[in-house]
Amino acid sequence: GLAVVKLNKKSGFIDKKGKEKISLKYDDVEKFKDGLANVNIDDKWGMIDKTGKLITKPKYDTIVSFYEGMAIVRINGKNGYIDKSGKEVITPKYDDAGCFSNGVAKVGINKKEGFINKSGKEVIKLQYETTENFYDGVVAVELDMKWGLIDKKGKYIVKPKYDSIKYFSEGMAAVELDYKWGYIDKSGKEVIKPIYDGVSDFSDGIS
Repeated sequence: GLAVVKLNKKSGFIDKKGKEKISLKYDDVEKFKDGLANVNIDDKWGMIDKTGKLITKPKYDTIVSFYEGMAIVRINGKNGYIDKSGKEVITPKYDDAGCFSNGVAKVGINKKEGFINKSGKEVIKLQYETTENFYDGVVAVELDMKWGLIDKKGKYIVKPKYDSIKYFSEGMAAVELDYKWGYIDKSGKEVIKPIYDGVSDFSDGIS
């Protein structure tokens, strides 16, 4: 029910009758999502509700949209998380951070990645060179330039042995070994041996 408007290099919001609901006092604003909007003053981002009340004062370099009730915030080159009340639930200390999915988020420090839960507890040790996002309880991880699969407890389903693992689609992920491609399922079983020069994701049961 609100639209972003700009006048004299300042931004705010009006309703469908053209009434100014939130003053045009911000250098920049983003559209409302789930009752909250990011606002910018002096190159710093904060957050307001639909009444215009500041939920988070403009102090962050970046605020990413909410996923599972948590938003990534960046300040002084470090990433953390806030909840929808504006509370800084996880202190910005990570070099890299991803959105929450299935209750966990991937984070990185000193070029090592792992996963934390919503309280900031490290549920999977930051030891991998690269991690993908979880798919139905499993995730591909890279260690010593080889890829494997782990579950949400960090237990190996497939120890790192592949040169590459693509995203899962329809329960199957393409894997590369010695320049040949095949497929594994979520249990780590090699359903189709790596014999192909190239593959694609599955669609309607066919690759």
